[in-house]
Formats: sequence, C-alpha cells, structure tokens
Amino acid sequence: MAAPDPGKAFLAGGKLSYGCTSLATAYPHGGTALGMFGSIVLRVPSEHRLLIEEEHNAPGAVQWLGGALILGGRLRTWGDDDALKAIFPSASSTANGVTVHWPGSAAPPGAPLTALTNLVFTPINPAHPHLVIYKAVALPDRDASLPLTAYRYLDLPVVFVATPDAAGRHGSMGPKADLSLV
Repeated sequence: MAAPDPGKAFLAGGKLSYGCTSLATAYPHGGTALGMFGSIVLRVPSEHRLLIEEEHNAPGAVQWLGGALILGGRLRTWGDDDALKAIFPSASSTANGVTVHWPGSAAPPGAPLTALTNLVFTPINPAHPHLVIYKAVALPDRDASLPLTAYRYLDLPVVFVATPDAAGRHGSMGPKADLSLV
C-alpha cells in the first residue's frame, strides 16, 4: 500500500454551481454559478439506533435509519444576483441590484422551498474531490450573524439539505471523472 497523500486530505475552498448538465465542461459545468464557497462542512447521514440485547444489556446490533445529507458553508458572492435569488427566495431585482427581504412573500412560513438540481462543488485544487448533490434545498442560516464591518468580507452562511432525486440518490463525492449528473 502506498503512503497516504496529505495534500488530498484538505478540501479547502472552491466554487459552487447548480443546474449543472456536464462535469466534462469547465465550471459552472453548464449550470448557474453561485460563486466562491468556503468554510465547508459536510454532514453525512448518520442516524442510527442501537438494538440492545436484554440478557447482556449491551448492543447486539446497530440499525441505520438514514438521515440528511447536509452541506454547509459560506458563500462569498454578495454581488452575484443569481446566487442571491437561488438562496433567498424573496430576493428581488432592481436597476441597482438585488434586494433581500426577510422573510418575504415568496417563502411564507410553512411553504415548501424549491430545490436546486445538480448542485456541484468544484474545489480550487483539482486533486481534491468534487461533490455533487442531485437535489438540494438552500436554507440561509437565519440564526447566523452577518458581520457588516470594515475590512471583512460579507459571507452568506448557507446550508444545502439533500432530498432524493427521481433515482433515490442524494449525493456523491470523489474524482470528477468518476461522478455523474444523470
């Protein structure tokens, strides 16, 4: 076995796009660019239940219950109108740019949110793995603070929750050449 490559262990930042049609093409892969995406956290489905054997008072088996695939991070694209409209359903365009409304009429409480198809994370370093979420709902982290301060970029904290596509898939991560959008 070869020694592990420490350069592949650090995912770092990259670019995010949705509606992608082909990973063979360059970013945004035939879709809409959402811009730079960093401070990434990927939560894989990990819900489980221990089946306790009464005679031993210890787990006899572990049952996997599924769970949500969640991609969280910070979008660094305040000036990107398409990114704002994709993540904030109540954003509106004017001659001066995009205005975000909280909560807005496009996403009243209790209304289902529209999913983005083929969300692709493209790492800056091509040796790092790509990530595809086939159907993702964008949820701005409404409890997060947005630092409106000097000498600091305004990053939009956002969470993408995967829902199953028509084939029942949630997401894949690996070398770009091994991933598929269909």
